[in-house]
Amino acid sequence: SWTSPILARWQGSMQIIINANPLAAGYDAQSGKELWSHESVTGEVAPSPAFDNGRVYVANEYSRLAAIEIGPPAKLLWEVDEDLPEVSSPLVVDSLLFVATSGGTLVCRHAATGEKLWSQEYDEGFYASPVLVQDRVYLMDNHGLMHVFKCSSRYQPLADNPLSEPSTCTPAFLEGRIYIRGDKYLYCIAE
Repeated sequence: SWTSPILARWQGSMQIIINANPLAAGYDAQSGKELWSHESVTGEVAPSPAFDNGRVYVANEYSRLAAIEIGPPAKLLWEVDEDLPEVSSPLVVDSLLFVATSGGTLVCRHAATGEKLWSQEYDEGFYASPVLVQDRVYLMDNHGLMHVFKCSSRYQPLADNPLSEPSTCTPAFLEGRIYIRGDKYLYCIAE
C-alpha cells in the first residue's frame, strides 16, 4: 500500500484506518488492537481512505470503490467499479462523496447508496485529492489548474485558477492561506 492512514473518532475513541491490498482495517489508536477489517481493494493501492459517520470509503484503480460500515463486524454497504482513482483520495462530506480520477473525471456520488449524482470531465487528470474549505471543494489537476466548485449534489463550478506550473500534490489550507507544491516551487497564496 502507498496510502497514508487516517485518524477517525468513532463512538468515543480514535481509530487508525488503513486502505491496503487486500484489507481495509481499523485499529485502536491507543493499543494498536485491530477493531475490524474487510476485504476491500486489490492492486498497488495509493488512495487513502475517507471516513464519515461510521462509514469508510476505499478505492483503487482497476479494483473498486467501496463503502464499508465499520464494525465489528465490518459490512460492505455498496461498491462500484467505474470512475476509480489511481492516486487521488476520496472526499466525503455528509451525504456527498467526491472521487477524482487520473483520466480527468470528477464524480460526485451519494455517500449512503453510491448513486452517481453528477460527473464532470476535465482536460487533465488528478493525483491531488479534493479538499473541502467551508462550502467549496478545491481540486488541483496535474497541469496545475485549481478547480473550485460548490460542495453540492449538482455541479456548480466557481473558478479555475492556473498555478503556472504542473502540480500533483494536494494543497494545504491554514488560517486564510493556501500552500501548494508545484514541480519547481512552493507557493503560499493569501489575500
